[in-house]
Amino acid sequence: MRNLKKFLALLLSVMMIATTAVIVSAEDATDYTEAAEVLVSTGALKGYTDGKLHLEDDVQRYQMALFIARMMTGDVDDTLWSNFNTTSFTDIDSLSQYVGAISFVTDEGVIKGRSET
Repeated sequence: MRNLKKFLALLLSVMMIATTAVIVSAEDATDYTEAAEVLVSTGALKGYTDGKLHLEDDVQRYQMALFIARMMTGDVDDTLWSNFNTTSFTDIDSLSQYVGAISFVTDEGVIKGRSET
């Protein structure tokens, strides 16, 4: 478990650095295309309904929580998280479909809030 947390911390760091680059799409960025294809092929990264990854967009808390939950469990079926809610965060009502993933990564100590919100 300790090595998994180190791996996830490294992966998160690499992802944060990668998102600072201006990228129009994965197709235009040869350096990221292979990594994006691997993540998409595993189901860990699914993209948007328009079929694009939008790598140039900021990553939201719920997106990162869902990605990390998928990576930690190996389960890419997002319905797994629909009935799981142990979070005390009060600002995620509009993200109800992601509350389970946020709860999971919070319980695992991967993310923390600044307060009870």
